Amino acid sequence: MIQTPSRRLTLAAMTVAVVAGAGLLSGCDNPPDTIKIGVAQPLSGNLAALGQDLHNGVKMAVDELNKEGFQIKGKTVKIEIVAMDDRSDPKAGVDVANQLVDAGVVAVIGNLNSGVSIPAAP
Repeated sequence: MIQTPSRRLTLAAMTVAVVAGAGLLSGCDNPPDTIKIGVAQPLSGNLAALGQDLHNGVKMAVDELNKEGFQIKGKTVKIEIVAMDDRSDPKAGVDVANQLVDAGVVAVIGNLNSGVSIPAAP
């Protein structure tokens, strides 16, 4: 039986991940107007339901942070999600990782599967 984390735990984890990624920019003298956070999950295929739930958790956290006016060094910064479908496929995971780098994300939440994460890691 597969156990899934509670909605509250998922939201808390996603919030921590987004804030941690944004924290990387706290050393900047002039924070950007927008911070891009990558989300690499299976949004199609047999694990699409889990991937979509994780994506929804990230979206909830980002929407809440943007609504509250997330700030770095006193500057309000908008957080933008760049979501990509890794299809639970290692080769697609590598392609997605490269596309997220090209998109300028500062952090990535994902992948759902270690079999996709390991090949996609630098």
